[in-house]
Amino acid sequence: MSVVKNSFSTELRTSGKEDNLLVNMKKIVLLMIVFNLINACREPKDSNNCHYSIKVKNNTDKVLYLYRGLDSVMPLGDFRSDPYFKTTAAFAGNGKIEIGEIRFTGGGKPTCIEDMLHVDERLYIYVFDSVFIANKNWDEVLKDSLVDRRLEVTIDELIKNNFTINYNKK
Repeated sequence: MSVVKNSFSTELRTSGKEDNLLVNMKKIVLLMIVFNLINACREPKDSNNCHYSIKVKNNTDKVLYLYRGLDSVMPLGDFRSDPYFKTTAAFAGNGKIEIGEIRFTGGGKPTCIEDMLHVDERLYIYVFDSVFIANKNWDEVLKDSLVDRRLEVTIDELIKNNFTINYNKK
């Protein structure tokens, strides 16, 4: 038998079985929390009707910034300072170099491109040469339209190309 004091300074007497039950319940709750955290951190997998990203094969020797938008206006905010924003390596998707990705989120969660982009809409992808704009302030990039290229794609084009874009500077 053990003695437990509660917050009101009264003693509660419990048996060893009750102590073991309490310890086991705490372990179960802890395991459930860990399991939920692991599941929450997993990246969702694409399916036939839901794609969370567009793959980008970079066929140039430039490291690229890729920015997506649902309108034809260049991004007003400087996305280069976003800690979650990743560049696309030169020759990404060629040989052993990891292919680039443009990910889609809504409300902080991965979102299907098919839910965001309707049949009659275009997705605009702005391609920037990271070295060329590295020492320029964002106002200058906007004012001088220092975009390497603006791509326009539809959902039908993405489906046809298996949600992959081959980027070649023309």
